[in-house]
Amino acid sequence: DLNLSYDCSSILWIPQGAAFPLAEVGINDLADEITDFIISSRNIKPWKIVVASGTGTVAYYLNKNIKEILIESQLNIDIEVVTAPCATSSKQLLYDMRKYVVDKNTEAIPNVLNTDANALPLRIFSKPCKEHLDIWNKLRFDTNIDTFDLIYAPRAFELLLSKTYRSIDTNQYDCLYDKHDINISYYH
Repeated sequence: DLNLSYDCSSILWIPQGAAFPLAEVGINDLADEITDFIISSRNIKPWKIVVASGTGTVAYYLNKNIKEILIESQLNIDIEVVTAPCATSSKQLLYDMRKYVVDKNTEAIPNVLNTDANALPLRIFSKPCKEHLDIWNKLRFDTNIDTFDLIYAPRAFELLLSKTYRSIDTNQYDCLYDKHDINISYYH
């Protein structure tokens, strides 16, 4: 017999993924670290922070907090968070981010790498596929970094390399790196 009676009143249940308002606390620390790194790098080129997303919560809160940091500190640094929908389509990810946004600050919703513009196939989340394994192997070989995960990174880079994203402001497709004079940083 298992005794399953336990006082759960002091337990904080956190849902799977970051689709939880308290996630913002940790993501705010991440936003501080990213902006501190960018400031200390003294690199004045624009920065694109690409975030692999399931629900989009990390990308949303990261974008929101980086914007707040830049406004509060009156820094004139071009930092844009762009998210890669790894678990769903770009359209569904935008819908999810609007649904999960607790404070209704839709201006903080980041731009989304587009799953439709280049006829990229919609992948079944976390289902192995040869194309993703090839991307993962190429990432490891080209970067000498062995810590790319097999679930999010291949899809994020598949979308990143497709070069387009849907602008929230204009609902148009824009080129992620139409200029070579930008910094791109991947986070997951």
